[in-house]
Amino acid sequence: MRWRIAILGLLLTAGLALAQGDSPPITPQTAGSLQPLAMLGNGEANDLAFSPSDKLLAVATSVGVLYTETRAPETTQRLEGAPFYAMRIAMRPDGAQIAAGSTDSTLRIWDLPSGKLIAQRTDHGGAVNALAYSADGQWLATAGGEAGVIVWNVESLEPARTIPASGEAVRALAFSLDGRHIATAGELAAITVWDAATGEVVREFQQGQGAIGSLVFLPDGRLVSGGESGAVQVWDIEAGEQVGGYQNGDRPIWDMAVRDDGLLVTVGGDEYLRVQVAESGESHGEIANVLHHRMRAVAVSGTLYAIASAQDVSLWDSTSGTRVGWIRMPEKTESAAFSPDGTILAVGCTDGVIEFWDVATRTLRSTVDLERGSVMFVLYRSENEIVAAAEDGTLVVVNPLTGDRRDIFAHEARVSGLVSLNDDRDVVVSTAIDGTLRFTEIAAGISAERERRDNTAFTALALTGAPGVAALGTNDGYVTVARVAERRLRPNPDRFLLGGEAVATALAISPNGRALAVGSTDSALRVFNVGNLQSPPHVLTSFFGPITGIEFSPDGSVMAVTSQDNFVRLIAADGSTVLYEGAAHTAPALRPAFSSDARLLATTGEDGVTWLWGAS
Repeated sequence: MRWRIAILGLLLTAGLALAQGDSPPITPQTAGSLQPLAMLGNGEANDLAFSPSDKLLAVATSVGVLYTETRAPETTQRLEGAPFYAMRIAMRPDGAQIAAGSTDSTLRIWDLPSGKLIAQRTDHGGAVNALAYSADGQWLATAGGEAGVIVWNVESLEPARTIPASGEAVRALAFSLDGRHIATAGELAAITVWDAATGEVVREFQQGQGAIGSLVFLPDGRLVSGGESGAVQVWDIEAGEQVGGYQNGDRPIWDMAVRDDGLLVTVGGDEYLRVQVAESGESHGEIANVLHHRMRAVAVSGTLYAIASAQDVSLWDSTSGTRVGWIRMPEKTESAAFSPDGTILAVGCTDGVIEFWDVATRTLRSTVDLERGSVMFVLYRSENEIVAAAEDGTLVVVNPLTGDRRDIFAHEARVSGLVSLNDDRDVVVSTAIDGTLRFTEIAAGISAERERRDNTAFTALALTGAPGVAALGTNDGYVTVARVAERRLRPNPDRFLLGGEAVATALAISPNGRALAVGSTDSALRVFNVGNLQSPPHVLTSFFGPITGIEFSPDGSVMAVTSQDNFVRLIAADGSTVLYEGAAHTAPALRPAFSSDARLLATTGEDGVTWLWGAS
């Protein structure tokens, strides 16, 4: 039986378990009981580590550590514990432990194969940027925060010694294969080699310009460094000098690994993995990411390469150069919309894919790749038709049941808003950062430009039903409110300046057309009376970052607001009261979406996952 099956009961699945029964509608009375119900997606990949004998691959992600069998990488599990932003991971050489460093100042260690979280330490007092096990598996070295480097006894899980911080953030760390030395490097392009037993400085090297992001030891004991300048340099610790290296063009080195035969494997700056002789740069082959995503991390075990990019993790056979496994891991989820009957959630991602999730089972039903960059907005016109706005300005009509699609060429720049004309379901209204506003007839595939503002970018758009009211935000700090009739904006709109340097980043109009909510770059929410825009708005400043998304509940009684402080908030419709605030995302939350019955709320985020929320 597969090892994955043996540990299944002790690992959390990619989505959290749902509370049984339907959630009540989200209203001012139930808003305070809002809670995250399920996490959809794998998150963004940051680092990789193989277990012994290539059986398992661990991935540090924006929502924790994923575990998968290398023979079946599409089936992922998440190690136990609350979601967190994992930056780096390391596997003990005997496969008995896995350690992860994170942005929340915590070092986490799990026992394997039980999957039990056995330690959470905050000794560093800051982000844990780098970590490595000694080759004999007795010690774990970690770096970050104010504590410098800590060497841990892996049995007692207590610090054995501490190497004081040198005044710069350590970004890379490596144990020599004989366990005698620990090498560290950071922002100032300086490399320090320490005696692992005493913590004394053995050697100091200066690479040159730019921060160093990766350190590895060759089998013969020499040290290799790589970083932002693209320079790969080989250092002889005993002699105290550089003994080789090469320049990787103008491409940075983000990660390195060493094969059993001593060849160096590097990634960074483009979509290629390169295999070279460390001393000279002599090429021994390269692998291109077939999706053209920039590679950011690499791990090597036997004949397998694991490569992480901003959008995926792939497994490759190093002897044949063929891809043998793949996991989609989009960097961000940009947009979301529930189907009219609430059974399907469509999620637009930065890798150009729309995901279709079964709301009841929390499983991924299907995906459609638009192949046009990030999916900025999605909206349902019917159960069988979605309109999506792609990063390149194209509107794409998708049948979620068949995957069929057709393109409507609309804007020539990134779309900043997409809404349906409520009293005319065949028409959508869109804005773009090139200052254009268009009304598009979906059935006919005809897009008409209704407004163009030279040297001005539209930043946000909102629209509500009959009588139609549209609100538009621009990068000069103005918000325009206009009536909509006969598929165009009526003349003589109201226009007002937010004040200071504030720019509207999100807009929403209540279903009855009476309230306009404006989120902005100054981390404030302003709620205006549409019938009297000259009266002062209600201003809420409970945010710790710019607002990224606003949506009114279907009955207009509450607003869901997302922001760059990672929080999701429910706010009274008049903007007077914060009814709920909580953070499930480990990075900025981007956009909210209510189901038609208001029983569920979905939020997208820069952590690459979508959260489902409900009231208890």
